[in-house]
Amino acid sequence: MKCSLKETFTHNVDAEKICTELEVLGQALTPAQVVKLAEDEMLEVHKCFEWDGDKAAISYRLDQARQLLNHIIFTVETESGETISTRKYQSVPTDEGRRYMATYAVIDNPSMLESVKDDILSVIGALQKRIDDLNKLVPQEAQVDPRPLFQVQEEVQAVQPQA
Repeated sequence: MKCSLKETFTHNVDAEKICTELEVLGQALTPAQVVKLAEDEMLEVHKCFEWDGDKAAISYRLDQARQLLNHIIFTVETESGETISTRKYQSVPTDEGRRYMATYAVIDNPSMLESVKDDILSVIGALQKRIDDLNKLVPQEAQVDPRPLFQVQEEVQAVQPQA
């Protein structure tokens, strides 16, 4: 079995070494176990972490802010009279990098709405690949039914930006 990292992983490390190092933890890993293992400066997995406490604290707080912004919802009545709860902010790329924009600002901007839609479809594609890969490894009777994912994908694709 060959081990590699997704292209989006930001550290330049040897994936094969990391996989070998992680195997000592068994088949059921926790993040705490991985961090404890990574404390050993001689291991490749050590390079995947920020060990400067101040930098790590700032990075952690940024992750907390992202989590917060991703979890704030607002409840609103749609034009059809349906009450929905949805994200108050959407993550969109801008010239200055990714920003969290108010959902109504995204709806009013066709290019931002298209970007959010593309992000959602990308996540669905990644989930579809996970389902497909898992289904290739398990017997037919244990396979995951991908139909609900296809339904969501069709609904996202049907959303049209307002002119």
